Amino acid sequence: MSAGINRLIGPRIKVERAKEHALQLQSEIEAFLDRKPYQLIVESEPKSGDKIYRVKVSEQPPVRWGTIIGDVVHNLRTALDYLAYQLVVANNYTPHKYTYFPICDSKKKFEADGLKKVKDASPKAKHLIESVKPYQGGNTALWRIHRLDIQDKHHLLFTVGSALKNVIMKVTFSGDMALGREEIKFPPYILNPADRLYPLEDGMEVFRFKGSDLVVASNEVMEEFDPNFDVAFGAGQVVQGELVMPTVLQLIKATEDVLDVFSLHNY
Repeated sequence: MSAGINRLIGPRIKVERAKEHALQLQSEIEAFLDRKPYQLIVESEPKSGDKIYRVKVSEQPPVRWGTIIGDVVHNLRTALDYLAYQLVVANNYTPHKYTYFPICDSKKKFEADGLKKVKDASPKAKHLIESVKPYQGGNTALWRIHRLDIQDKHHLLFTVGSALKNVIMKVTFSGDMALGREEIKFPPYILNPADRLYPLEDGMEVFRFKGSDLVVASNEVMEEFDPNFDVAFGAGQVVQGELVMPTVLQLIKATEDVLDVFSLHNY
């Protein structure tokens, strides 16, 4: 095993710990959704004739999930900082308390002073850091890790809420054997909301069909809706409204990708 790979043991252990937290969170989210905490109910509005779909909420996501997400994010940020520490050690310098992996709010700020955080690393190591573009607009996932870690340490816990992921719609034209017409079933298709609705509150209107759109010859159309619910980040965060697990897994992958870059080079 090369020295470069040896130096990545610490950072990779922190990533593995982040994965353990992520698996715990995923298991709890799946169990929560299996309890069917959300349902769609349909109402007909007499005056307009509109068909309104509302969500019935029997249970909201637990607040404690915010602490698990915080553990994931902090382990990922720490993995990157461990990497920065090792880059300085590899160049035969002693890291100081201001040594950490630079992640900035913009490319301009990174170019101005980002690499000062690893000033004692080798030119090759600094070049590799530049190559992963650790700033907003470059590698946004890394920037999110940085911002979320700051939030978790200094502000409120992460908030999560329920969200409508999509709705699978099935349409069937009823047949009439007397007229020689067979029933026609169309392949199901997915309706993705333009703006993700979160957090879902009991009685919230999810979508509606105008009465004029529902007038079909002899009411021969049968519609079936299969809603898919999920858990999303709450407001006031850089990931607000995004589904929790896909986002968490993206952050983990971004960190692993950085470590993989350094595993391929001597620095």
